[in-house]
Amino acid sequence: MDEKEKVIKVVDKRHFSKDGTRINFSDEEEKREEIVPPKKDEKKEKVDEPKTDESFLELIMFIVQNALAALGQLKNPFGGKSEVNLEAGGAMIEWLETIEKKTRGNLSPDETKTLKESLYQLKMLFIEARQGRK
Repeated sequence: MDEKEKVIKVVDKRHFSKDGTRINFSDEEEKREEIVPPKKDEKKEKVDEPKTDESFLELIMFIVQNALAALGQLKNPFGGKSEVNLEAGGAMIEWLETIEKKTRGNLSPDETKTLKESLYQLKMLFIEARQGRK
């Protein structure tokens, strides 16, 4: 046997069998079981990253569009004039922050990137809108 393929011996020192009867044995009679470790060339199971969910991205973009409208970045389709509603814009930014916190570690790279970039841009627009209001 090679040095690389060492055998690990496990000694079963339980005093009861599976059926509950007491086992009496001396050190020479101990049950021994050989366990061969897996070979290094065996591939470990790769943990898959979460897949991008288009519905999740649509939800994020829906909230982003409404936040943009609330921050005066989109024209009102009915009046043509954009209006700033800081309370609504701030609430939608908080919604996205909550989604980010609650889904941390469960998102695909695309979802994470979209959410982080959207939050960053909305926060900057919120600051600009708040300063313009004063």
